Amino acid sequence: MSAWAKQGGGGEEKRGPGILNMIPGYSGYRAKEARRDEDKRVRLELARQYGQIAQRLTDVQGELVRAQRFAEIGNVERLEKSLRLFADRLSTATYGYGGLFSDRSIDEKALDQIGAFDRALGDGIDELKQGVESLSSAILGGGDVGKEIRATQALIDNLNRRFELRGQAIESGQPVGDTAVGDLLAGVGAGEQAHVAGDLHFGDAVSISGTDYLVRGRLEFHDGPLAWRQYLLKDGNTDRWLHVPPSTAQPMALLAPTSEVPGEGAVATIGGVSYSQDGAGAATAEVIGESGQASGRQAQYRRYFANDGGLLYTYDWGGEKQTFAGRTLDPLEIKVFSQA
Repeated sequence: MSAWAKQGGGGEEKRGPGILNMIPGYSGYRAKEARRDEDKRVRLELARQYGQIAQRLTDVQGELVRAQRFAEIGNVERLEKSLRLFADRLSTATYGYGGLFSDRSIDEKALDQIGAFDRALGDGIDELKQGVESLSSAILGGGDVGKEIRATQALIDNLNRRFELRGQAIESGQPVGDTAVGDLLAGVGAGEQAHVAGDLHFGDAVSISGTDYLVRGRLEFHDGPLAWRQYLLKDGNTDRWLHVPPSTAQPMALLAPTSEVPGEGAVATIGGVSYSQDGAGAATAEVIGESGQASGRQAQYRRYFANDGGLLYTYDWGGEKQTFAGRTLDPLEIKVFSQA
């Protein structure tokens, strides 16, 4: 894998118990006969507190109404829905009777790691509260609401990833060997966790919102410290492009090619949707497809965001122009089925 995504596997930062102090009888799952009840108490308390933050996002929507920023209400509604889905996952998760809940001895490293995920999920409460308040401040102060929405969604995405890995450790009774676990446990604020679809390969299958695709190509772009990938997905005769930044600090998106080409201004209208330019530059690209691989290609690009969560990219490959437009994705919409 290229250095487009900074992966970490460093040691976990030592933290205090935080929210775990609020849970009666929490022992880090050392008492074998109480592990299932202990897991349930942890999840329900986390779900309760994240539900309260979701309610705060309802208040933020009211702030948008009062500020007459009506176009951004839908984005905050999606944030609230995403957070409520996460809280529901916490409260309704079920596990089998193997792994942590079996009668056999559990690897001490697995117990330590599950406890670390508990603390990390607890730490996420304050991190997400701060993110929501930053969003509120941007609304009240006329700031960049879109930027704060994307940052808050990245926090929620990382919480989902933490919970997925915690579940793997519980089900297996073994520590999770994911190379990015150290980054997740160190805190979501660093924004260096890779997306679940960050390293797809030719022939992998991807399901997005119930539609199944096969990976048939990849574009990888570099512009100085900036990098992103766009995977060609095929569903029969339909082509889509999965846009994947190097970390969850930025959202993934499902894009479709369009023949419309925007002008050179800061605002573009494609398919009746208005987009604001967010970045531009010259990138070096690697192209991998059914016909082979080519490195070092040059492209001028422009990136745009829409108030409704839309994303637009334009490329100029020395006179050959391409435009891709679509919507940002919740990681819960995506399932990856690797050939490996």
